[in-house]
Amino acid sequence: MLRNILPKVVNEFSEATLQTHYDSLYDFVATIIKNRNDFFKENVDVIKIFANEFIYDLKIRDKMIQTIPYGYMKSFNDVSNDLKAKKLMVDWDNTEIFRFIFTSFFGYIAEHYLLFDELRYDEDIELQHLIDFIVKGLSPTE
Repeated sequence: MLRNILPKVVNEFSEATLQTHYDSLYDFVATIIKNRNDFFKENVDVIKIFANEFIYDLKIRDKMIQTIPYGYMKSFNDVSNDLKAKKLMVDWDNTEIFRFIFTSFFGYIAEHYLLFDELRYDEDIELQHLIDFIVKGLSPTE
């Protein structure tokens, strides 16, 4: 998974979502959240196994972090910098912005796919609330 699947998935995600110039912060965040949610739904069984190993095995965690391609983070930084230059995103460090987006998203994923997958919820409404929450948090204040 670390050598073959993860790099391919990250590259596909990068090409699909981070090679675009966005006209709004909302479009950027919504694209990321919807793309990754679809991925998790399609691969939930494998991700559950991987998440369990990731949590308890430091070697796997270190290897996963090392497999994140430089190009992915560069693309994320390029899009973030473009949005900041357009005054559409707060002027914070890109690592911090990345962390805020993905920790919010992974909280949603953990609840619905890893911890309480038997609970029923309105996916469209909750994803919309998640996107709105992230966009409001990363929008510059006037």
